[in-house]
Amino acid sequence: MAQYLIHDDASLDASIRAAIRQVLNAAFGADFSDADADHAAGGIRVLAVDGDTIIGHAALVGRQMQVNGVPVTVGYVEGVAVHPDRQGQGHGNALMQILGARAHERYAITMLSTGEQEFYEKLGWVRFLGKSYVTEHEQMVRTADEDEGLMVLPAEASWHTRDCVVVCDWRAGDVW
Repeated sequence: MAQYLIHDDASLDASIRAAIRQVLNAAFGADFSDADADHAAGGIRVLAVDGDTIIGHAALVGRQMQVNGVPVTVGYVEGVAVHPDRQGQGHGNALMQILGARAHERYAITMLSTGEQEFYEKLGWVRFLGKSYVTEHEQMVRTADEDEGLMVLPAEASWHTRDCVVVCDWRAGDVW
C-alpha cells in the first residue's frame, strides 16, 4: 500500500532526486528534459511511495507572474507523474488532492499546463479562459498555443475569465 509524503524540495537528497527522475523519465520518456526537472525544483513535492520505491511525484512551486497587470506569486504544478506500472490505481488522484490542498493554503492562484485536461477536471481544475503571454527580452509575446492546456484550481474568485491576461517569465524548456 502506497504512502503519500510531502517534502520541501531542499530536504531531498541525491538518491531521492534520482529516484524521482526515474519515475518522471518512465512516465514521460524522452519528452522529460533537464529543464523540465529544473522547473519542478524549489517548492514542495508530494511523493507516492510503496515500501522504499517512489512510484509517483507532483511538485508545487511559486512562479512570479502578472495577472491582469498585477504581480502575483502563482502556485504552479510541475512534474505530475506516476510510474507506468502503477498508473490507473488512484495514485495520481491522491497526489493531486494533497497538492491541491497545499496550494489553497499557500497561493491565491494555482495553475498548471497539461494535455490531460479531463484528468484534472475530475479533480476540480477548470480550463483557463483568458490569454497567456511570456515575457521575453522585456517584451510580452503571445503564447496562444498554450492557452488550451492551461488550467486553474479555483479559489474564491473567478479571475480567469475570457478577458484575463496572464504573463509568465521566459524560462528554458516549456515556458508554461
